[in-house]
Parts: sequence; structure tokens; C-alpha cells
Amino acid sequence: METESQKYLNDILLERKKEKAWVTFLDDNFENKWYPLNCPVTGEHLNFHEVRTYNLCLSVFNRKFGIAPTSQKDMGNASRDNF
Repeated sequence: METESQKYLNDILLERKKEKAWVTFLDDNFENKWYPLNCPVTGEHLNFHEVRTYNLCLSVFNRKFGIAPTSQKDMGNASRDNF
């Protein structure tokens, strides 16, 4: 049976495994310069979700962009773009 301490540590590890959302712009060193996608209310760096992240960027940015989770950003790859 899992103790409270083990559950707490597992929750921390799961949270750390969640990938954060990043955006890169075609007119600003595309796939080389990345910006964290932060919550407009709290300022917290958002977790990546392909559909929600893409839709948020469509509603906020009036320019060509690409989005990626941390693992793809680190390899210089936008996993989805709007062009």
C-alpha cells in the first residue's frame, strides 16, 4: 500500500513529467527562438496540449507561429504551425 509520502513524491514526479507549452514565430528566428506560453491571468507557464495550445495561440497572436512541447522545442522542432 502506498504511503502518503510516496503518493506525494509520485505526484511531484508526474507534475515534472508534464511538458510545458512553447511558441516560436516565423518572423523571429523560427524554431531557434522560443517563448514560454503563459497563462494570461496567473502568468504560470502552461502545460502543453496540442489543441488547446494551438487554439490559444490562434486567438492571441496575429502572426505566423509554431508551437511545441518542451521535448520538441529542445530539438528545435515546432510540432504544429499555422502556415
